[in-house]
Amino acid sequence: MNFFNYDFKKENYGDKKMEELIPKRISFSLKELESLGFMKVSTAKKLIKENKLKSFKVGVKHFILREEVLRYIDENSCVSL
Repeated sequence: MNFFNYDFKKENYGDKKMEELIPKRISFSLKELESLGFMKVSTAKKLIKENKLKSFKVGVKHFILREEVLRYIDENSCVSL
């Protein structure tokens, strides 16, 4: 699934809400976000470094909470006219 095919500013996508389009997990590793088509690992690291994307570390791996992914999508999506 590629998240860029959706207009996340709309509340519903057919019969699904935005929260239903993202897998129901507590958190995602940067590699998992990349495999979902959300963003590249290098982009995620850059956003974390710039404090635009909140993360936590376990050892050397960064993880992003699902709520943070939803927040980032909501704040950084374009509204289609």
